Amino acid sequence: MALSKWWALVASLAFAWEGAAAAGLESVWPKLEAWDGVRAVTLSTNLENPYAEEMYRQFVNGMTERGFSVVPLSDAQKQNEGLVAELLETKTGIVLAISKASDHTLLLVESVSSYRTEGDSAQRQTARASANNAPTKPNTRTIKLAGHPQQIAALPVTADTGLNLALLYDDRLEWVAVEGDKALTRAQFPSGIKASRSLYVGSGELDGDPGHEIAVVWGQDRDIVGKGTYTRLFAQMVETRERELQSESPLMDNVYIRVVNDRVLAQKSQQNEAFSGPVLSMTTDVDRFDLNGVEPGWEGYWLYEITPMTDGSVAAWSQPGELSLFSPGETAGPSIGELGSVMHPAVAVRLSERRMVSADPAPASSVNETFEPLPRRVIVRQSELYTIERGRKSRLAGLLEPSGQDRIVRMRRSAASEGIVKEEPFVAQDQYILDFTIESHPNGEASVVMLTNKKSDGSGPASLVVQEIP
Repeated sequence: MALSKWWALVASLAFAWEGAAAAGLESVWPKLEAWDGVRAVTLSTNLENPYAEEMYRQFVNGMTERGFSVVPLSDAQKQNEGLVAELLETKTGIVLAISKASDHTLLLVESVSSYRTEGDSAQRQTARASANNAPTKPNTRTIKLAGHPQQIAALPVTADTGLNLALLYDDRLEWVAVEGDKALTRAQFPSGIKASRSLYVGSGELDGDPGHEIAVVWGQDRDIVGKGTYTRLFAQMVETRERELQSESPLMDNVYIRVVNDRVLAQKSQQNEAFSGPVLSMTTDVDRFDLNGVEPGWEGYWLYEITPMTDGSVAAWSQPGELSLFSPGETAGPSIGELGSVMHPAVAVRLSERRMVSADPAPASSVNETFEPLPRRVIVRQSELYTIERGRKSRLAGLLEPSGQDRIVRMRRSAASEGIVKEEPFVAQDQYILDFTIESHPNGEASVVMLTNKKSDGSGPASLVVQEIP
């Protein structure tokens, strides 16, 4: 679509939402009944209490009556088939937008419910603003970043250097020192891979020499004509030396690596499997990193799915967005519940058979690959767990500003019950938290450092948000 036509469409939609009378769902049903693809819909909404909204109930019931399976966004995995529906509250009423899950093509936008009076709208907006305006906690600072870093890891803090961080970009690794409100680049290490994507960075003191080791994983999406796309992996160990970043291993092909408790673990990948085979330990002698034997305790899990704790228990992503805690010998444990869906970074995996997403025989109506999101980071500190809670969501296929907030949450076992206690001691962010790390200071204190971005895929303006751990 030409740029001028696109902006004309956006302008006409905005005018329709503000000025047109609500048409209800009667005009929507014939268009949905004509859909010839997979009858599944992922439903997203910004309504404060959707089950109490008559329009929400009418839409869900109407879709199920017409043979659609409806899954709330919080319970859905990323899919390439069916439809995505967004039921959104605006200043004048509720708007319904429906798009294809396969390519996000917008199929319809309808104003389905309008507020009867300006007072009704103002009352709802005031209530929402009051709920979102929690008091700001002290000891927080924000540092703007250049470019689009995707992942972050902590490097040692000294009294004379302050915060030191490893930032992973799609095409490079940067060693950054934070001084006041500025992030100063101390050294860079290029990926050396054409069209690479950043997937993971971790750090630790691994081999006893003066430098600090950094584990990085980049991916390169490769398209096999007629057979789909897969992500080829490139892993490498890098070391800080004075004011330089130097390679400490050759590029390792089709393998993930991860730093866990000052050790390096690895797992292989194949074109049709995001993670393949067992999790392996690695030899980490000086300037030598070799795959070793099978790592016990990781059977049945992906490399990034579980995080060992100091007492022998394990924090595990039992399903997307749900974190559970297992004691030694257990196969199940208490869950913290839903922490939202994080879809980036992800790796492309070839499908064994082409999957149809529509009855249309055109090639665009089927896919040869799927994208597997990598589990988000979990950090253990003093027997407590830290991770990202994704509360921020896109609206109307990106045409409206996202709503909701991301935050770092802290979790621990309850002393009074068998459950998990979740705490929210950190400032919620009106941006997406892509990744985070914890910096330990020489005085024994520590800070959470959040890597935030205005876009969920990290392509927007980026910042660091630093807050002391209370």
